[in-house]
Amino acid sequence: MRAPERRGKNNTNTKKLAYLLGVILAICVLAVSFFAGDYGITQVIKLKRLRSQLSSEIEELRRKQDSLKAERLRLERDLRYIEKIAREKYRMAKEGERVFKVIEK
Repeated sequence: MRAPERRGKNNTNTKKLAYLLGVILAICVLAVSFFAGDYGITQVIKLKRLRSQLSSEIEELRRKQDSLKAERLRLERDLRYIEKIAREKYRMAKEGERVFKVIEK
């Protein structure tokens, strides 16, 4: 009679062991998927960092675009500014004026 009891006890232990291994395997799979993979925490952190960098770059480019638009409008409407740019950047002069180039040592 003791032999059937052992079978039942062994069978119960085997079921407990299988259940325990299943739980451990499930925890391992969840841990790996949490830290790795497309939706893992490391990927999410990298994407948030990239999003922040891109947002900063977009903001900088918008400021530059606004500055260029203002420059364009000024070049279209302000004759004094055009003259200033022509004199400073392109060394142009009015008739009768002389342009001197200063050489720094």
